[in-house]
Amino acid sequence: MDLRSVLLVDCGAYPLQELATRARRVGFRVLRAKTPEDAREALRDRRHAIGALVIPPDLGAPSLALALQAFRDLSPDASLAVLVAGPRPSPAECERLRAAGAELSLFDPLDDHTLRFQLNLAV
Repeated sequence: MDLRSVLLVDCGAYPLQELATRARRVGFRVLRAKTPEDAREALRDRRHAIGALVIPPDLGAPSLALALQAFRDLSPDASLAVLVAGPRPSPAECERLRAAGAELSLFDPLDDHTLRFQLNLAV
């Protein structure tokens, strides 16, 4: 199973279209979801071998930790890596994201080498 697919949840204030294009250019299959529900549907669809989930720092969820765990629970092996993409949040916000279960970041500015490295690490 090829786990080089990355699911971008593009529902925050920071659009992830450019990131999707760049991730494709460095060799990843990219799926995009406009809402968390669309992301859950993509994770349920076994035609996709999603190796990583990319979320915006402002993903709307009453409990980010529960939301990320729900995404992982839909993954075949429950080890879905979660990355945060967009402008670098405040240190307190970064800590909140880490505490909720986000493991890696794709904060701006981001060159293609770092993008490829982080995505390879995630998948």
